[in-house]
Formats: sequence, C-alpha cells, structure tokens
Amino acid sequence: CEDAGDGRSFAPPAPNFIMIPGPCPAQAASHTPAGAISEYGVAMMGGSYMPGFTELLRRNGNYRNLWLAQVVSEAGDYFNNVAVFSLAMQLTGSGLVVSGVMLARAIPAVFAGPVAGVLLDRFDRKRIMIASDLVRSLVALAFILTLYYREAWLLYLLSALLMFAS
Repeated sequence: CEDAGDGRSFAPPAPNFIMIPGPCPAQAASHTPAGAISEYGVAMMGGSYMPGFTELLRRNGNYRNLWLAQVVSEAGDYFNNVAVFSLAMQLTGSGLVVSGVMLARAIPAVFAGPVAGVLLDRFDRKRIMIASDLVRSLVALAFILTLYYREAWLLYLLSALLMFAS
C-alpha cells in the first residue's frame, strides 16, 4: 500500500504489534473508529494498532503468571519425556519399548481430550487444573518404582496415566 489516497504512505507497525490482514491499513485507519476492527480487517485500539503479545504480558499480570507457569510446565514435560525415554532405554535396551512408551503417552491424550472438554465446561476450571497437577505430581513420583521394579509395563502404565491426567 503505497498511498492512503491523501498523499500519506503507510509504514508497517513495530514487530510487537498484531496486524490482521486487510487491503491497506492506512486507508482502513482513516475509516475505523478507535477500539474497533474495520471491515478492512485492521485491529485498532485507542487510535493505534492493537498491542501484541509482549504488551499483553506486560500489562496483564494474571495472564503473565499463567503464561509463565505454562512455560515452566512445558519445560518440565520435555525433561520428563527425555528422562522416561532414557529410563526405558536403560532398563530394557529396546527401542521397541521406547516406541511403546511414546504410544502410551500419545494415545491417552486422544481419549482424554473429549472427557476433559466436558469436565471443564461443567466444573470449576481452577479446581480441575489444581487436581490435575496434584495427580500428575503423584504419578511422576511413582516413576521411582521403576527403579525397583524393572518392568516395561510399569513404564507404559505410568506414562499413560501421566498423559491422561495432563
């Protein structure tokens, strides 16, 4: 978009701003009231482009805390995957068992999704999240049993329970 029709040219916004695709943001801005999304597809807020993700994190403390907790949880899940796959390989020496553990982690997520959706719609989400995290912590601690009972089925079971509770 070279020209907005009035001789002004349009400069793209800074990288931390969200642009919804549309024909020409400069033209849309001239027709869009502040705080609305125009028919041209440009999100406006207070007469300027809607702030992006970094602005959301900076301004909304509750969302920032939830996002950081999720980042820590995802990092924990990643390290748990590495640890369990390594444990499976160390205990059995079989790549087939590692593949079984991967399947034991993937399949419950497919079945738990619809169940979780119904539960989250009907009950208090905060309590469900807390209960889920408590169950996950108990199952994660139960992996200590695999040091004493070196059985592949125990890895399968604990992995499936951990992913179902997630």
